[in-house]
Amino acid sequence: VINGTVTGLADGEVKIITTQNDRTVIASGISKDGVFSIKGAIEEPGLYYLILGKEQPQYIYLENKTITVKGSKADIKNIKIEGSSAHIDFLEFNRIFNPLIGELNAVAAQLDREVSERKRDALLIEYDSIVSLVDAQVGSFVSARKSSYVSPFLLWVTARISEQPLVLEERFNMLDDEIRKTKIGKSLEEFIAVQKVGAIDTDALNFTQNDVN
Repeated sequence: VINGTVTGLADGEVKIITTQNDRTVIASGISKDGVFSIKGAIEEPGLYYLILGKEQPQYIYLENKTITVKGSKADIKNIKIEGSSAHIDFLEFNRIFNPLIGELNAVAAQLDREVSERKRDALLIEYDSIVSLVDAQVGSFVSARKSSYVSPFLLWVTARISEQPLVLEERFNMLDDEIRKTKIGKSLEEFIAVQKVGAIDTDALNFTQNDVN
């Protein structure tokens, strides 16, 4: 159940939708004088959009708990969501990684445009240093939140940044069993298995073809 009070919010429909392209509606309710309630259930905690009328969609990391939403239409980006420990972890994820990924993307864009070999070399060094910092922060986040539903989400969205399947596997195995068995956990496990094939320090691929004669 999500109980909300958002001052200034127009009367009308409020809903929870998926973040995938299909934007499936999970649950909905009606806002009246800024007060609303949305009832429903999900298979497991996950990231969704909270749609408040015609306002900009807001991320919410849902759990099957009583969640409260408070704020104002004038400051919709800073509405306060309480009752979901996963959402608290998601806010910390945003605080740590949004600036780092922003830096990484900015340097990558410069690399794409730069024609000077000397400047490209300097940018590559800068890029690699940010990658190392991201990697260190991922390790710290997961180590501190082995039972968090946000940890496999973090591993998934950063998996291709450092491209270290063995390190990724080590961090995945640190997670609680319940977390590894989630949908994203199972997808991550499959991804790791594929990435490990032929990786350094793993068994080499066998290219010997069986004799068909």
